[in-house]
Amino acid sequence: MPTIVEHLADFAAGADGRSLPEDVVSESKRILLDTLGCAVASLGDAGAQRGVEYGRILGGSDGSASILGTGTTTSVPGAAFANAELVNALDQDAVLPPGHVTPYVVPGALATAEALHSSGERLLTAIAVAHEMSYRIGKATDYLRDIKDGVVTIPKVIGYSSTLFGAAAAIGVVKGFSGETLADALGIMGSTMPTNTQRAWMMHAPSTTIKYQLAGGMALSAVTSANLAELGHTGDREMLDDREYGFPRFIGTSRWEPAPITAGLGTEWTFTQFQSFKPYPHCRVMHALFDALTEIVEANDLTPGEIDAIDAWGESFVMQPV
Repeated sequence: MPTIVEHLADFAAGADGRSLPEDVVSESKRILLDTLGCAVASLGDAGAQRGVEYGRILGGSDGSASILGTGTTTSVPGAAFANAELVNALDQDAVLPPGHVTPYVVPGALATAEALHSSGERLLTAIAVAHEMSYRIGKATDYLRDIKDGVVTIPKVIGYSSTLFGAAAAIGVVKGFSGETLADALGIMGSTMPTNTQRAWMMHAPSTTIKYQLAGGMALSAVTSANLAELGHTGDREMLDDREYGFPRFIGTSRWEPAPITAGLGTEWTFTQFQSFKPYPHCRVMHALFDALTEIVEANDLTPGEIDAIDAWGESFVMQPV
């Protein structure tokens, strides 16, 4: 019987851009456009510029892949790192459970597609595959806002490392990997997965300049896994089936319900209805408050001098030290 990794690999290898549902194509285009916009918007951010400079350290300044918005090129690994940092810097990138997916899964595929002069259709297929896989694996693990005894509870270990299976698969789709090579890429990705460190970032104040997890490092790890598989390294295909010693154990999740990962995989696309885009460069927990404040100010024609104080009620998530 095929393992979960092998199911995912066959799904990715068999994805055909010409047969993707219209809503999947449309949403993948929106994700790509939003991602490019977020990257360009971050060019003036100091943290993003550190990522750009490290991307150049990784790959030089004369390569086959662009660092978005800079007019310069570098290697595929260097561009993946730099662009992931750019996309994530302002916290305005698209949102999909398990939380953030796009800044980790798109940069490696985008850099690879540019270097190989791949078609837009293939890139969009890779984006769709990555988001579908990430959403499904995310559903199997702890969520940022799990409900326990009727109370929203933040798990002790959270993060976005699970998205990297989709990130590695996306690069394999762009490169046209077989199911066998894709399975190795996913297995290698599982064995080299970064730890989920987001809760530490939330609990320690003042906050650091590395938010959630290092987006550039995440994207770079996916490029590494895909390329090592292409070079002949083999991966652990039981990684997602083994709750005791595999991914669920060492990634730190307290919940592992793998059935949704493969249910209807290849025939049902599930991520599109849960994909959302941020109107503000800020954590999502503040967006409703921004909307409410804007509505109050506009409806009452208020000026700043007329506002003495603002009391705001938000979800308990905002009470973290960060």
